[in-house]
Amino acid sequence: MYGVMGTMDQKLYASHHLALLFPQLQMQELRQFGQLQNANGGITHDLGVAELAEKVKAFDWPDLCSAFSILSYQVHRYTGDKAFGEEMRPKVLKAVDCLAGDWDPDRLGVPGRGSTFDDEDSYRIFSYTTGLYLCTLKVAMSIAREMNDESLLAVYQGRYDKARDLAMRELWTGKYFRYGSSPPPENKRSDASHFSQMAGEFWCRTLGVDGIFDDQVRQTALANTLALHWSKSFKLPPKIVTPDGRLFPRDGEHRNAPVSWPMHSRALLCGSAMLFGMEQTGWDLLKAMRDNIIAANGPDPWDQSLYYDPITARIDWGVFYMTAPASWLAYQGLTDTHYDAISGILTLRPSALAKVCPGKWPIITPVFWATGEVIGSEQISLTVERCLIEGHSIRFVRLAPYQPDGIIQVDDQSVAAVRNRDGFVLDKPVHLKAGRRIKVWFRPVE
Repeated sequence: MYGVMGTMDQKLYASHHLALLFPQLQMQELRQFGQLQNANGGITHDLGVAELAEKVKAFDWPDLCSAFSILSYQVHRYTGDKAFGEEMRPKVLKAVDCLAGDWDPDRLGVPGRGSTFDDEDSYRIFSYTTGLYLCTLKVAMSIAREMNDESLLAVYQGRYDKARDLAMRELWTGKYFRYGSSPPPENKRSDASHFSQMAGEFWCRTLGVDGIFDDQVRQTALANTLALHWSKSFKLPPKIVTPDGRLFPRDGEHRNAPVSWPMHSRALLCGSAMLFGMEQTGWDLLKAMRDNIIAANGPDPWDQSLYYDPITARIDWGVFYMTAPASWLAYQGLTDTHYDAISGILTLRPSALAKVCPGKWPIITPVFWATGEVIGSEQISLTVERCLIEGHSIRFVRLAPYQPDGIIQVDDQSVAAVRNRDGFVLDKPVHLKAGRRIKVWFRPVE
């Protein structure tokens, strides 16, 4: 794309491997975006070089501020780098305020309009950017708690409640979240389904914060989104489909490009399915997408396009794009494992792995590398292979909710811990070091 560098909206999906393997590079690039932050808190689309846009002027796409906030929070929590966290905190909160300020000029309660999906019609309330905004407010509330600032927390909570209520009122169809809605005087809405509607839930889960919508709403939306966007009619999931699952038109009335974006589908469809109880569906879709792309274009996994034709799986527009790295977020959905170096919480929820490919798998964090192993529903273990940042400990092991009761061992010795709904609160922190093994045994349900 003319040699453009950065591209914050796409970076949200293409830089997970940087946060895990090259966190200093991730932090450096986020700092550069922070240095270009506009006075109103807006985040630029990219870092320049290309002639696509003036690098110092922020786009009013809400997903740019959301992506900047989410990725900055993520790498701070993953690394435990307090200096980075303190440096970026005011910039993140300024971006959050921009979403509720200049990017929501009529004070509806959600920012709009425009997004990375710049080849389609724009609604004032859009399911994708609304979901990301709700996740961003979760991030802001977490930061306010870290600061022990109750008044700031109340501000973000109020914004969150208003945005969530608006999403349910304007977007929820009873089956899924509609593509978009624009209140009067524009007064238009579309009951089409956009494949990105799970973005907020996906990123909340990946960051380790609470989800947005009630379980029944989330699961209903996920099941119907998958059914609509992945059928016998398509080799790849289209971005937008009609309520009866047909390809949304591009004509004189609609400018929506009838294409597939596999980059986002790997995370927001496959990853969400594996995170939220539709493990086999997510795995099968991931494999089908890979197989169909190879069959139509040849076996070149590194040079992947942004656009593909959903009917033929042929490459369309955007070759040499940041598409292939999004597979790391599909892997995140498959393993549902990460370490929060600030809180000492180890999230160890390989529910999808246990169902579709049980056995050993690599665990990569900026703090340590490990080998995980899952044996059916009976045992999960983690063995630290290498520590990359010294001095960190585990204080809580988060497991999948509602798993049967169990015991936790460290280096084959039982340790004192209190079991709650989400996992084990350890009586004493467990220091991370090479060779350390953490194992959870589950008792059979009687």
